[in-house]
Amino acid sequence: MKNFKTYNVEKRELLSAFVKTFLSDQKKLSAQMQLHGALDRLEHFATQGKMLRGVFVMLSYEMYGGVSRDEILRVASALELTHATLLIHDDIMDNDQKRRNEPTMFAQYSRDAQKQQLADPVSYGKSVAMIVGDTALLLAFELLSSINVSSEVKKEILVSFSQEMVRVAGGQLLDFDFGQIPLPRTENEIDDMYRLKTGGYTFSLPFLCGALLANANSAERAKLHELTRILGNTFQLKDDELGIMGDSEVTGKSPGSDVREGKKTILWMRLYAACTQQEKSILDSYLGTSLTYEQIQEIRSILHKYEIIETIQREIDTAKARAYEIIDSLKVGEKYKIILKELTDYNASRTA
Repeated sequence: MKNFKTYNVEKRELLSAFVKTFLSDQKKLSAQMQLHGALDRLEHFATQGKMLRGVFVMLSYEMYGGVSRDEILRVASALELTHATLLIHDDIMDNDQKRRNEPTMFAQYSRDAQKQQLADPVSYGKSVAMIVGDTALLLAFELLSSINVSSEVKKEILVSFSQEMVRVAGGQLLDFDFGQIPLPRTENEIDDMYRLKTGGYTFSLPFLCGALLANANSAERAKLHELTRILGNTFQLKDDELGIMGDSEVTGKSPGSDVREGKKTILWMRLYAACTQQEKSILDSYLGTSLTYEQIQEIRSILHKYEIIETIQREIDTAKARAYEIIDSLKVGEKYKIILKELTDYNASRTA
């Protein structure tokens, strides 16, 4: 995977530098020190991740001949700031204390409130973190509105971006409701939630934005849409697996958080359908609780007993083969086909 990794490192460095400069410039526009502190934390948060969504914008743009570094960095940075917004808000909704092996944004502000001996540190932390997340989203729209392209392309990017954010909100609503309401769900319902909440803005939107900026034709954009749909579904399946099977030191997230939040994932639904009544009772008792190491090991044991992980991996491998076919059909240079295939491999076998 050296080609994809090399490309990712190179573009991530450019993207990180641009985001830092942009947020530094924002601080110069205001004398309010609280906002300066919020922007500092946002800068750290936004540039500490893998920054894949921004890199995907740049990859798609370059695949189809795009050469303007400033314009593509603006759009790529907008995607990364939006990703920061969604993660900050998601952590608040899920009450997650840990992200990338560091305290989440609301946990940081809650800790500050405790030091100041405020009456309700958690509420303070969540409220301030929401404002930081909102700020990131508003700055993303500022970046998108400032790109120097034709009015038609700018409009299409802004509309696509806005529509995708509405779909993400719909996916979040479904995810939250599925976790709160104890009703069985079908795999189609969960697939829809995956596509709305994660797949679209993680893969489809970044690749579409890059292709639009590079003036890729509609036939190529249609192929990218199918490819990114496959990548998005695979990404979420691996995410669900890592929520139970992953090493928290590698994933940077608390193990078993999906179970604690009562989330209806395909992995959990398949496990529940396969196991005995006694095992169902055990799983029921774990939902909504913080899991011990022993409980996580027990869930892992049951997953392997019914080959749930193995079956999902076979489905991922089948999807990967189809992704390869689409990549081979794209009218892009061989260099980019290799990078896309390595991205597909990484997505199907990632550990974080």
